Amino acid sequence: MKIQKHPRIFSFSINVLLSLTLLIGMAIIPTSAHADGTITVTTNTDNTTDDDFCSLREAITNANDDFISHNDCNAGTGNDTIVFANGITVIALGSTLPTITDPDGLTINGGSDVTLDGSDNYRILMVDSGVLLTLENLTVEDGACASCIGGGVYSSGGTLVILNSIFSSNQQGVYVYEGSITITNSTFTGNSSTYGGAVNSSGSNSNLTISNSVFSGNSTPSGGGSAIYSAGALSVTNSSFINNTGTGGSASSVFTDGGSEATITKSTFSGIVSATTRAIYNNGATLTIANSTFYGNTVSDYGGGVMNVSGTLTIKNSTFSDNSAPSGGGDIYQYGSSSVLNLSNVILANNSSGGNCVIDNGTVSGNNNMIEGSSSACGFTNGINGNIIGSDPKLGAPTGSPAYLPLNRGSLAIDSGDDSICLAAPVNNTSQNGITRPQGSHCERGSFEANAILTFKSAKSRDGWVLESTETSNVGGTLDSTATTFNLGDNAQDKQYRVILSFNTATLSDTAVITKVTLKIRKQGLVGTDPFTILGGLKVDMRKPYFGTAIGLAVHDFQAAAGKTAVATFNATPVSGWYSALLNVTGRAYINKTGTTQFRLYFRTDDNNDNGADYMKFFSGNYATVSARPTLIIEYYLP
Repeated sequence: MKIQKHPRIFSFSINVLLSLTLLIGMAIIPTSAHADGTITVTTNTDNTTDDDFCSLREAITNANDDFISHNDCNAGTGNDTIVFANGITVIALGSTLPTITDPDGLTINGGSDVTLDGSDNYRILMVDSGVLLTLENLTVEDGACASCIGGGVYSSGGTLVILNSIFSSNQQGVYVYEGSITITNSTFTGNSSTYGGAVNSSGSNSNLTISNSVFSGNSTPSGGGSAIYSAGALSVTNSSFINNTGTGGSASSVFTDGGSEATITKSTFSGIVSATTRAIYNNGATLTIANSTFYGNTVSDYGGGVMNVSGTLTIKNSTFSDNSAPSGGGDIYQYGSSSVLNLSNVILANNSSGGNCVIDNGTVSGNNNMIEGSSSACGFTNGINGNIIGSDPKLGAPTGSPAYLPLNRGSLAIDSGDDSICLAAPVNNTSQNGITRPQGSHCERGSFEANAILTFKSAKSRDGWVLESTETSNVGGTLDSTATTFNLGDNAQDKQYRVILSFNTATLSDTAVITKVTLKIRKQGLVGTDPFTILGGLKVDMRKPYFGTAIGLAVHDFQAAAGKTAVATFNATPVSGWYSALLNVTGRAYINKTGTTQFRLYFRTDDNNDNGADYMKFFSGNYATVSARPTLIIEYYLP
């Protein structure tokens, strides 16, 4: 009997055979362990045991070797990135990690969760010459070793990039010799060493670049640069140096050494009264400072802000305040016959000891500075080269981050700077508070640029009061746009008064960024009980270009729809007869930059049902004395 093969069974058998052959072939062909160059650490344990868990120590070795030197981790494949599995937090080291030697470079990304802990016994990382190491979203702490430097990271001739990371409590955060360091969006706190507690950039060919970072509470038991020591090129921008401490004659947050060049912009140096550490010690370097603030720095001898020893120091558009140096130069002290100091658009003020600026020897030049202390003014004379000597600059309290000292209204530093200094590098028409210079007729002296201010007065016949037709109608009945005063409250028939104020705000630039709007009205008199005490808050609505159907005052403006409602409430306590209201963010954004902006004022409670008049009278836009008319003050800046 002839046996027939079932076609479906035959087809299935062939498919299985082909699949098995393919799988066997794939197993034989060698493949890359991880093509994208990522090695994932899967254990907190610091070991090299063959246990199917990839440790950081094993991952670094594989990355260095571009090979599977440890079977627990993927192979290195060139420019590798080491990342960490979920749940990996603190890796406590049992010894220094392998030196980074891969010429292709290595990135260690902690994902903002991982801490490398040297346990105060071990240096954490070393970088070989010519090698790039990037540390990102990582915490490096407690790195230390007997008689060593660079407890966090040590690099000789290598390149180190630190992004979004924290270096804490290391025996020196970073040491680089004849190499490059870039630090961005990072924090260094509680690190300590003889020179450069947080970062030491040694060697004349070294290059240190810092931006958007914070250095706080770092220290040097002796020597200088509790935060930074730099013997090579240095660039610092938009960074804060806070309460860094040291002892000895060169105690400083930043120590710039030798023939190096350093530039510091948009940065702040602040200290504590009990400390004895100046902000900067410039030892023979060429140092340029711009758009920066120095306040509260105290030293036991000379130069609380900056001490310039045989160096070239240029300071532009910077502010010094409340610094102290009992031996001389609370803000600036210069020593050495080869020293050079140039100050332009600088403010020196409010020093508790040592005066503002003391020059022992060397040369000094500058213009358009404002120095409060007339007896220690760097040798400048009031009225010569635009210098203002002996006047209070009216500085405000520290604000922002990095902190700056704003200029209060009436400061002689406003609109009195040298525009050519502001225009040129390194100021570049910028300011520490982020506003483009100039906003007024001229740029400001110091690091701060004040907002531009426009003041408007309410337009005569377009403002006035509208009285409700009946007590409960909620519609307008009568008006007065010609009186020199207007009323707010209710009359003897318990009808509510509402007021329209009209301002032509078209002179605002289309690109103006409005930061503050103040609406002010001045009291003329009172009838009955003070409405602020019985009728609730005095509210503000807005409309652009006008309420109703025409710009002139009309009875229907009483109930006409508003563009924005409840944008402000007046302060119930007057200052010198003026009541004021600050517009909220909605109101500020609604200001008309191409025409008229109108406001409607009314008390929250329309009347108190007492059949008696209770209203306050205010000067209107028709009042003869312009200064008493309703006022709109707009503060803004042009980006």
